[in-house]
Amino acid sequence: MEEEYQEILKHVSKQIEIARKRKGMTQKDVAFACEMEEQNYRRVEKGLTNPTLKSLVRICSALDVKLKDLL
Repeated sequence: MEEEYQEILKHVSKQIEIARKRKGMTQKDVAFACEMEEQNYRRVEKGLTNPTLKSLVRICSALDVKLKDLL
């Protein structure tokens, strides 16, 4: 189960990074739009932390993507 969790977290993180780059935004831009500390956003994008649903919704809003598209 842990291995599957890590794979999903890695996939979601990669999709966030792809969406950010597609939008032409920096990590700092997204963090600001999400009202998150830049360091926390970077940890989400690198798959080093488990983001809350609220954080994911804010990130999706900032990147103009749907949550289901990250999965």
